[in-house]
Amino acid sequence: MTSMMLKEAISAAECVALQLASDTERYAELGRKLRSTSFSTALTIARGSSDHACNYVAYLIMARLGRVVASLPMSLVTLNKSPLVTRDTLAISISQSGQSPDVVEPIRYFRDGGTTIALVNDIDSPLAHAAEWAMPLRAGKEQSVAATKSFITSLVAGARMVAQWQNDPELQAGLEALPVASAPEPCCR
Repeated sequence: MTSMMLKEAISAAECVALQLASDTERYAELGRKLRSTSFSTALTIARGSSDHACNYVAYLIMARLGRVVASLPMSLVTLNKSPLVTRDTLAISISQSGQSPDVVEPIRYFRDGGTTIALVNDIDSPLAHAAEWAMPLRAGKEQSVAATKSFITSLVAGARMVAQWQNDPELQAGLEALPVASAPEPCCR
């Protein structure tokens, strides 16, 4: 691992701490919205490492809230223009840049009939503007390997969303303890 990669990986704990110290009331508001809304369909919309983060979020939602979540093949909206029903749909997208049209277009599509959430590192991106709820990852600019810090902060943001949706103080407290628990130990060379 190069020194830049190591520095990036170590800084992830600081990014998680920043995220957890920010947007607290916004996450609580999102949790209240999710608890008060009935969804007939829940979808994730992402690609690459963000799609892997969506798999984790989907698992949390299914395991903790009992809602079935599917990954949307984006081409149904972007290429095929399939007439998908948007009513009562929860669409969750995760993206570092928030720039990919194949992620932005489905969020715009589902916003008309459902609730859309973007967990995104660039809060001024097209994806953030397309979603009803844009939640910043606060990972900062990736310097070395793409998605190191943003992947980790995506997992935390997804878990925060689920903790607020479930209104689970134990999960919330566990998340708050993450920066201390994940701080790197000093190493000797």
